[in-house]
Order: sequence, then structure tokens, then C-alpha cells
Amino acid sequence: MSTLYKKGTESVLGRCVVLPNRPILSNFYVLTYHDVLDLDDVDCAFIFNNTSFTTVQAQDQTYFLFGEDVLCLGGKNRILFRGVNEDAQLCVLTVNRVEYRYAMETGQFRMPVDGRLEEKLSIMDQVPRTYHAPKTKLVLECANLLNIDFDNPIDGSAPLIVSDILRLLSRVERISEGANEPPGTEKGQTEIVGRVMEYISEEYAEATLSEIAERLHYGANYISRLLVKACGMTFSELLNRRQAVAAEALMAQTDLPLQEISTMVGFKSYSGFFRAFRRYQGISPTQFREELLKKGSYR
Repeated sequence: MSTLYKKGTESVLGRCVVLPNRPILSNFYVLTYHDVLDLDDVDCAFIFNNTSFTTVQAQDQTYFLFGEDVLCLGGKNRILFRGVNEDAQLCVLTVNRVEYRYAMETGQFRMPVDGRLEEKLSIMDQVPRTYHAPKTKLVLECANLLNIDFDNPIDGSAPLIVSDILRLLSRVERISEGANEPPGTEKGQTEIVGRVMEYISEEYAEATLSEIAERLHYGANYISRLLVKACGMTFSELLNRRQAVAAEALMAQTDLPLQEISTMVGFKSYSGFFRAFRRYQGISPTQFREELLKKGSYR
């Protein structure tokens, strides 16, 4: 069973299509900021980026998705959605090949599949793989239809949803051969932004724009433009957001003074830390720690 853990709430199941007296055929999930999705050995999961830039962690790998990229994964995964913006969304469709084959062979869903069902399903053998915009436009159209179908289920809608998923598999099959884009394309820009985001995530306490620009052998101004284009935020804004999240964890896990935490996460002054924390968390560091005390989640 796959389980979605919504931020701040108990676990909930995704929207699903089932066969009579059979396991789940497909699941469709919509993830928001900091949600976690456990996938229990699905044949394939299609992850649709619905924002300008986001990072997805799965199987101890970090994937960088830009624009309308689609990530295809298989097996057992824990999906950690770390969108840059809190209003970002990520759609995940899981597909079970055995159940699709069973549905077609038993005639439970009567629809044309061009006699190429195995070819459509074979896309699941190629995971993990990222498909990059603009080739994914038709795939995302399928994803939008599926989102509507799963959101408004009606009697007899299962065959329609299965048909939409088969159409999606066909479209992914068509672009699979051209998935690897040459350097200098949007994929290349995605990699640069991803490297910067990874640098900020891991080295936030000492990170500077000049240092990552030197490491990547690109100009600082060029990297700045890519970040604003992809994330809608400057390097400093992204860094401060990451530092505020790190400070939040330290406040929850330690009894260190706020001034010391401010220095540990990389701020040069407490006033700068106070402003950044309040901007990205909505309350001051002191108020945040008081809330932790009230909830009993402060050590």
C-alpha cells in the first residue's frame, strides 16, 4: 500500500481506481510543500512538476525538476517533496502493470489499445528517468485530465481513467528516445539550478553566491538570473529560507540560545536572523519556540 503523509496531519490514502476483487490499479496523489509519499513497490510512478522549479528526493537520490519536467520512478520509494514555494504542488500517478494486463486480458475494460499494450507498459522498464519540457506538454495534458477524473469520480468512470493512463503511457513512449537533451538546453540550465539548490541545502551555514559560481565556472550574474527565472527568488532569498528551516529544526531539537542558533545557521547578526525567520515562518524565533513549548514538542 502507498501512503501519503500530509504536512502536519495524519496519513491519508490517495485517490485510486480499483478492479472488482483485485488490488489497486492506479493511485493519483497531489503533494504540497514538505509532504512525504511512501510508494510500496509500484511498477511505475510518474511525478509531474506543477511549478517552476522543485526538488524531489527518492531512493537517496535528488532529482531536479524544472518547468514541466516529468520524473518516472519504479520500485519502492519514499518521495520527499521540497518545493521552493509553499504553494507549489507535485502530482504523482502510480501504475500497476500486472493489474493493467489483467484488466485487458479479462476484458474488464474494452477499449482500443492498438494491440501494443506490452509496448506501452514497457516504459516502466526504463525507470528512473526524467523527461524534459517542452516535449512533455502532451504528457501534462494527460495528467491534468487524470487529476480531473480522479477528483470527480462517477459511476463507470474507471474505463475512462484507464484509457487516459494508456494514452499517457503512449506519449511517454514517444518521447523516451529523446529524453537526453544536449548541453546548453533548458535541461542544462536545470542542472545548474539543481547544483545551486543542493549547495544551499548542504552548505547553508557558509554558502555564498561567489563561491558556487566559482565552483560551477559560471558568472554570478548568470546564476542569479537562472535562479530568479526558475524559482522566482534570488540566491539570498533561497539561502535565508534554507537557514530559517535549519534554525527551526535546531529550536525544536535543542535548548540552545537563539543567538547561538542564529550564528550556527550562518547569519552574521541576530537582527538579520530575526527578519529572515519572521519573513519565511510567519512568526518570530521567540514566538516559534513558545509554540513548541505549548505543543510539548520542544526537548
